[in-house]
Amino acid sequence: MTLGTLTATRPYHFAALTVVLAGKAAGKRVTSLADLDGVSLGIEGGTFADAALMGFDHGRLISQITHLVPGRGELLPKLEQGEFDATLIALHRDDACRIEHPDTGIKPSG
Repeated sequence: MTLGTLTATRPYHFAALTVVLAGKAAGKRVTSLADLDGVSLGIEGGTFADAALMGFDHGRLISQITHLVPGRGELLPKLEQGEFDATLIALHRDDACRIEHPDTGIKPSG
């Protein structure tokens, strides 16, 4: 017996994403991914956030993206050090960073 195409019938995971800003983009108003045109982006490769940025508007942001290896804890420190100006991450990660480092210079886009 051959199975047909498997399709999810209900959502199985929810993780709100947020754009986090630093450097020259720290005061930028971001209401959609289109607002990230011209901003250097850092992202952990192979994540949902990576897929969202890479696929946005048929690859419109690809040339602005620097990929990092996930799981090394480098993304937010490198953002704060100015290696890029924005990232897209799960909201709970930004919250955890703020709790651990209340004096951080990175800012959620709102």
